[in-house]
Amino acid sequence: MFVEGAGEGDFTGDDLQFSWQHDIRSHNKTEDSLIISIFNSANTLSEVDSETTGMAYNVDLVNQKATLMYNVSDPTNPLYAKTQGSFQFLGPPGLSNMFMNYGSTPNIQEYDSNGEIVKSGQFGAYGQAETYRGLKYKWTSTTPIWNPAVAINTTVSNTTDFYMSWNGATEYDNLAVYSVPSLQSMQKTMLTSKKRTGSLARKGNTVLGASDAFAV
Repeated sequence: MFVEGAGEGDFTGDDLQFSWQHDIRSHNKTEDSLIISIFNSANTLSEVDSETTGMAYNVDLVNQKATLMYNVSDPTNPLYAKTQGSFQFLGPPGLSNMFMNYGSTPNIQEYDSNGEIVKSGQFGAYGQAETYRGLKYKWTSTTPIWNPAVAINTTVSNTTDFYMSWNGATEYDNLAVYSVPSLQSMQKTMLTSKKRTGSLARKGNTVLGASDAFAV
């Protein structure tokens, strides 16, 4: 156990000011050093002017010194979380992006390893939505039990637009369009394929799912 803070603490260093912090985590811990990440709320019900930030310190356990690595916030949209919240490294500290959930304020933000904001979102109305923690992970679904969906639109110039989607599927990387002699035929000829930007869903050349045939 040790105490870190401005004025009173076991460690020296600049920029050791934070308050009402949440979600303190240790990273890369060795006998000589570790990295600490902090969701710095900096607010209570009576404090409304302190911007909430995501902080990280490189802690030298031998010389008992803490050096600030990050103190990230969005200069164009300051946020003030009074309770809850979390700060997450998405990979190795110092080399990866960082993800923040603002607890009592329904916002999420992602920063790159230089501390620049790259994504920002809001998931509810202020005063009506909040979340204790918010974390980001790569999500992979199993193949959905439903087939890919296709919608068509024939234009006045006699061209046909195809709209294809497979809601919930994460593993396919391209969509293929086939023609068949009739709706009942099992013989098909591939007309074209398109990299996933939204028929037949495939991973490489392996078919993962297919829509019903339809007349054009």
